[in-house]
Amino acid sequence: MKETVQILKEQVQHFNKITRIARYDQRATYQSHYLGMLWEVLSPTLQVLIYYFVFGIRMNGASSMDAGVPYIVWMLAGMIPWFFISAIIISGANSIYSNLSVVSRVKFPMSILPSITIFKSLYSYATMLVILLGFLFINHLFPTIYWTQFFFTTSCVCAYSYTPFLF
Repeated sequence: MKETVQILKEQVQHFNKITRIARYDQRATYQSHYLGMLWEVLSPTLQVLIYYFVFGIRMNGASSMDAGVPYIVWMLAGMIPWFFISAIIISGANSIYSNLSVVSRVKFPMSILPSITIFKSLYSYATMLVILLGFLFINHLFPTIYWTQFFFTTSCVCAYSYTPFLF
């Protein structure tokens, strides 16, 4: 328990470092691509469009919806969190190993590496949520009191995705 408290204190102490490195790492990831940071939005959008074409149009998944919510909105509401969670799990598990040269050469708090991964994914998650909100407003689905669940769910996802790296 003492180690967990120490790790959480390091997260608070190095919060500015975490956000700064996450932004830098995100820019460095897309620097060599022709479309740059636009690729961060374009890639999940293309995946969603392919899923919509396959499951919504070809397999007629849109006709089975009787909740009054368009199929694309229903699918986006599930796919966007999945993109976020899968990115954290895949890159978070490898975050310490891939940055071993940084950790071994400098006095660097190794416990912030998974947080950097979470924040890096959180930026693209926020961008995709803006797209989802656009689809919701286009389809005349406006905020209700139940939308407050989103903040609780997102914080639980972040906490849950960080816990495997604590031990």
